[in-house]
Amino acid sequence: MEPAQLLLSAIGVAFVLVVLWLVLSRLQRRHILPYTRQRSLLTTGELRFYSVLLRVVPPGMAVFVKVRLMDMVTVPDYAWATYGAPGCGMHLDFVLAEAVGVEPRMVIELDDRSHSRPQARERDAFKDTALASAGVPVLRIKVAARYDEANLREQIAAALSKYHQ
Repeated sequence: MEPAQLLLSAIGVAFVLVVLWLVLSRLQRRHILPYTRQRSLLTTGELRFYSVLLRVVPPGMAVFVKVRLMDMVTVPDYAWATYGAPGCGMHLDFVLAEAVGVEPRMVIELDDRSHSRPQARERDAFKDTALASAGVPVLRIKVAARYDEANLREQIAAALSKYHQ
């Protein structure tokens, strides 16, 4: 092969590779979505409480975080629009459930300053009413820098004693 032909062949192959790279990178970009992974499921305040909660939860109980309200309660189809749909976007901070059967036993809501806003108070009231109607006790705890483990253990025991099977 002559040097001129070899050069033209090399340029042709390079051109094809560049075009192929551009087409493939354009196709890949179409599939890239703007999602990134969260650093944690919990905020700093929730994480601080969670570490204490894990130490005081009664034996045989599991702790679940950020459970959807409508995974805890259900309503009949005819009542969905009024009672189910409004709760769809809501989640519960912490759920204590039987470790073996994963039967929900109680909910713990961690309340910070944002819970004093009217919209948050309405959302909290909706959750509390739905859970009370379903016989699920709710324990509301104010966010703090530190938590008294013995006191929290007692509060959980008292709330669990109200549980109706």
